[in-house]
Amino acid sequence: MIKTNYHTHNKLCKHAVGNIEDYVLKAIELNYSELGLTDHMPMIEEIESQVNTRRMSFDEYYNQYLPEMDDVIKKYSSKIKIYRGLEVEYLEAMLDKINMFHDQLDYLILGQHYIYYDNQYISVYSNLKEEHLKCYESTVIKAMKSGLFKILAHPDLYLWSVRVWNDTCEEIALNIIKAAIECDVVLEINANGIRNCIIRDKFTTHCENGNIVRYYSYPNYYFFKLAKDLGAKIIVNEDVHDPLFLSDSATKEAFKLAKELKIDLVKRINFEK
Repeated sequence: MIKTNYHTHNKLCKHAVGNIEDYVLKAIELNYSELGLTDHMPMIEEIESQVNTRRMSFDEYYNQYLPEMDDVIKKYSSKIKIYRGLEVEYLEAMLDKINMFHDQLDYLILGQHYIYYDNQYISVYSNLKEEHLKCYESTVIKAMKSGLFKILAHPDLYLWSVRVWNDTCEEIALNIIKAAIECDVVLEINANGIRNCIIRDKFTTHCENGNIVRYYSYPNYYFFKLAKDLGAKIIVNEDVHDPLFLSDSATKEAFKLAKELKIDLVKRINFEK
């Protein structure tokens, strides 16, 4: 297993446990060489009032997140490389803030959990119709073309409510993968998807050579087979919400998936701007 992880949460996101230092200490214990902290970005009130989401506030970002990051970097930089980041929703009403985050931090990871469709914010975890799936596609492609993102987290999250892989699923996958290649964005095999799919029994069936097979909704075997065949850059990230999840069984299974697909994984990312 590669000992880097660029997708890490902490208790400020309101659905994780452990503070920033807990994750850094666990990563050091496991001999990680690099760790990126990427809690969910704060949202402006206009959006927060319309979505069901738990995340840190702007006050917490400025008065807790950034100071705590500075402290752990100062304290542990001789033992591990630590990066400051955020996991970002690409929403038009947030663009000024997203650009601000980009300037303040080492990197941004694109994690699209909401789409803006027909004047409303829709969760990607809801039962999406085809038009919603296409909106997800266009949103993440536009985001990648902005040049603000190094990594596309769980690019196959649109499959969460899809039970049967079809031509639309494949078309969306191909378009996202091609855009990632064009924009030099790394696609993420998300270990937390394995945890989530097992708990919530989320699988997508595929027809292969006349046989029906079942894969995790995300990280989806077939999505990453296409990505590998097209030559996309691919990394395993853990998307941990508990320090104990670092290098856990889901992470090992994510690396097993990459090995099965013969993916030459990205080992580390250069975040210099």
